Amino acid sequence: MFCTNCGKEIEDQATFCVYCGTKMNDVAGGKGKGKMNKAVIAAVAAVIVVVAVFFVVKGLFGSGSSGLSEDDFVVGGQVTFGHYEQDNNYGNGKEPIVWDVLTVNEPGYMLVSHHILDCQPYDYGDTVGSFLDTHICQWLNTEFVSEAFSAEELACIQPMKPFGESEERTVQMLSMDQLSRLYSRNPDISYGTWPNTGETYYMSDVFVCGGTDYAIAQGLPRFSKREMGKEDAELPAEYDNRFARWFLIYNRDIPNPMYSIATQVHETGLAGSFGNSFSTPSGVRPVIWISKKAFQ
Repeated sequence: MFCTNCGKEIEDQATFCVYCGTKMNDVAGGKGKGKMNKAVIAAVAAVIVVVAVFFVVKGLFGSGSSGLSEDDFVVGGQVTFGHYEQDNNYGNGKEPIVWDVLTVNEPGYMLVSHHILDCQPYDYGDTVGSFLDTHICQWLNTEFVSEAFSAEELACIQPMKPFGESEERTVQMLSMDQLSRLYSRNPDISYGTWPNTGETYYMSDVFVCGGTDYAIAQGLPRFSKREMGKEDAELPAEYDNRFARWFLIYNRDIPNPMYSIATQVHETGLAGSFGNSFSTPSGVRPVIWISKKAFQ
């Protein structure tokens, strides 16, 4: 073997180096042991870092704070993700956001908020162009995003192109086309054509939604079953006295568009371009995509 102090070759069983006098047991049990301990500590630290990073990403969808797993993401079911003020009581913090799982494809899972979370104007003015330039799109991707999601949660959201647009956004809304396709499995849906615009409208109780206490406090008009003339309809009890309208992405494919009229879902479940102008505040149901990579 070689002396670890002077480097010269000595007998394998030597207790001392015959050249420099260094005791071999001291080297093996002292300096060498210290170096080995440092290597072990470094290895353990590296493992801890890897595990910590794993749970930061997986914690949202594994055994972490939300307790979710990919098994929870079932089309037609519900999940909770993110937090937003909903009971209008700032003293108890934000409430978990409940989402309806609409569909799944290669990028991930498409979710729409189960409740109307806020009340905002679609845009300001009588006409609109791209959804990306509207007030509501910019609000969703700035103020709403910062209020609703942590940095770790944002990392789980897959930005997607809103319907009819060429650029991706983190948060979107549903369009008329998506509404009709995603809910087409429900036999309750009926449709017709507006005589003045030629636009196809849809009608179904599955489109009916209600606002949170916070959204109502922000000015969201709300209605009861009696006020809607639906006393006998089987609608979710949680929405009673809080049924409200909510915006869809403006339908630019209308044959004869009424440019000052927003596209939305009426409190009764009628979906189309009617009623409110773009600048009249109405309900907001955000849409996000949870990336499949969040579960890997």
